[in-house]
Formats: sequence, structure tokens, C-alpha cells
Amino acid sequence: TNYQKERYGFMVDGDWSADLGGLANTLRAGLWYEDQQRDETRTWQKLTDARVGIEFDNIPYWTQYDRSYPQEVFKWYAEDSLQLASVQLTLGIKQFLVDLERQDNFAETTDVKVNSDSDVLFSGGLLWETPIEGLEFFAGYAENFKAIYDEILERPESDLDALEPETAENLEAGLRYRNGDLFLTATAFQTDFENRIIFLSPESAAGPDYLIGTNGTYFNAGGIESDGVELTADYRLSDNLSLYSAFTLNDASYVGTGDPAVDTGLGIAPGNDVVGIPDQQLVLSLDWTGDRLATGISGKYTGERPIRLDNSWVADSYTTVDAYITLNGGGVSNGAGNWSITLLLNNVFDEDYLGGIAGEGAWIGAPRTVSASLTVDL
Repeated sequence: TNYQKERYGFMVDGDWSADLGGLANTLRAGLWYEDQQRDETRTWQKLTDARVGIEFDNIPYWTQYDRSYPQEVFKWYAEDSLQLASVQLTLGIKQFLVDLERQDNFAETTDVKVNSDSDVLFSGGLLWETPIEGLEFFAGYAENFKAIYDEILERPESDLDALEPETAENLEAGLRYRNGDLFLTATAFQTDFENRIIFLSPESAAGPDYLIGTNGTYFNAGGIESDGVELTADYRLSDNLSLYSAFTLNDASYVGTGDPAVDTGLGIAPGNDVVGIPDQQLVLSLDWTGDRLATGISGKYTGERPIRLDNSWVADSYTTVDAYITLNGGGVSNGAGNWSITLLLNNVFDEDYLGGIAGEGAWIGAPRTVSASLTVDL
């Protein structure tokens, strides 16, 4: 299968700062335009001699299909930031206008065009420098969306008239504290992912309401709810030694479609944990930096992660450790002649674990790996 993609476009961005009644105010606005096209063909080539190797004739004896997916993206945005004594307020709006097509260059199937415009999306933020020295409170809200993607148009018989982009609402709030060599953060977050695009094949037993076209259909239903907390700490123990740690607790679960038959057809049970998302993550690292030498070690704990939608198969938690050492030479300045050698060890203790998770399957994580790199400034 052969792929080709071309993109071009432009962007305009500007800001204007002024005092409004003694208050510092900054207005920012801009435009983004992008024109892109993805071409995809599938060709069949004859092997020269399968007994010898994989060499093949570059001229295909059959081109199975030839399709193009032109897409235009236009985005406008505006944001205003106002300073009120120790409080900074930010409000923003943006919108995406997206047109996507599917062109069959063999004219064997009907060309398709879909509109994937977003609503006007709002965002806002608040930053308060509290009376306690070094302590800040922050909060933010943002609306996002995901345009209909060209993979969906690969099924030309599906009814796409009622399909809408996926959407999400994100909310976070927290505290930041800095005092000399210590920096701490605590953040609570919540994300509601809605309008999830779902595909049902003709073989599904969900019912005829969803079986539009000869090769199944896409529709919007269900989503994901996620909420949790994240804690970070960064502490400089000395001029050369620093300690960093981060802990994340995340509860992500599926929202049902509202139709038990569809949920069954998709293998989703409302309330089940989301595939591939760990419930807990912990990172701890220690770094030492000198004039010529730098070294560090870090460990990461990843909690259990579901592999199947019905949560019947769950990957065990695991911990991996990485380490590095870097030697710098030359003048160690901005001039030419500087060099550095880095030795990197990943998965130092050769931990066995399941790494990537997708499509109700899992892949074995990488074993112990040692690599070295040399950088020279000429």
C-alpha cells in the first residue's frame, strides 16, 4: 500500500496590549489555513524469484485501488487576558471549519464529501497569586473537538449524513508552590469525551436501525469519562543534585451508548475501565550534574491496564528503571569544538512487562537496551 501526503498553508497571529482603566489587558487573535491531500494506492508486484529473496518488479501488474482524500482546514481564534491585581483572567474562543473529501480515481465508487465544522469552542483560565508567598491557585476550562477523519470515508456505502465530530470538555484546578529549591504542584482534572464515533458492521445483532449501507455504518454514541489527580515535586538537594517525582491517579471509564444491544455489539459495558489506561503511575528520578559529567537514574511504576473492553484481561503492573551518564568535552561553551558522549540504559533490570496496548491486544515491552551517542559541535 502506497501513501503520499502534501500540505501547505499559512497562519496569521497578532496581539495588542493596552491599559484599560489602569488594568493590563492583552488581546490576541489569529487565523490558520491548511490545504492537504492524502493519496493512497494499493499495487501488486511480482517477486523476481521467491527462492532467492524479496526483490520484485517495480512495475505493478495490478493496481487494486487509487484514492485521494483532499482536506481543507480553516481555524480562527481570539483570546483576551486581563490582570486584576493578583488575579489573571483569560477567556478565549475558537472554531474549526473542516471540509473532507474522498475521490475515487478509478471512478468505481461514488465520491464522498463531509463537513466537519466545530461549534464555537470556549476556553478560560484563572491564575491567583495568593497572599502566601510562593503559592498560586490556577483553574482552567477548555472545549475541544476531533474532526471526522478520512479513514471513515474508506467505507463509501455508509451513511455519513448525520455524523458529527467528536467533542470533549476539560476542567482542571490546582495549586503551585515554589520556595527556593522546592517546587510542588497538585492538580485535579476531569474530562468528558462525548459524541464518540462508533462503527457497526452488517453482522452486528444490534438491530436494523444501525445497519445503513452494505458495509456497516458509523454513528455518534457514548464516550469516556475521566477524572483524577496529579502530584509533582521537584527539589534541588544541592547545586549539583536534584530529585523529581510525579504521581498520577486516573479513573477512566466508558459511557454507554444508551442502547444495550449496541453496547453488546461493541463489547462495551458502561462503567468499565478504558483499555490501555493505567489507574496509577509513579515516577521518581535523581539527577547529578557537574562541569564535565552528568548522570541520573529514574524509575517508573505503571499500574494495571485493561486489555479487553469487557475488562476480562488486565495487564499486570510493572516497574522499569532507566539510567544515563554523559561526558562533556572541549571548551564546554557556545564555541565550536564541544563534544559529548552519552551512555543510556533502558530497563536496567530487564523487567518483563506488556508495553503497548491496542485493539484488544498487547505487545511485549522492550528488554534491557544499551545505546551510546556522540555529539560534536563543529
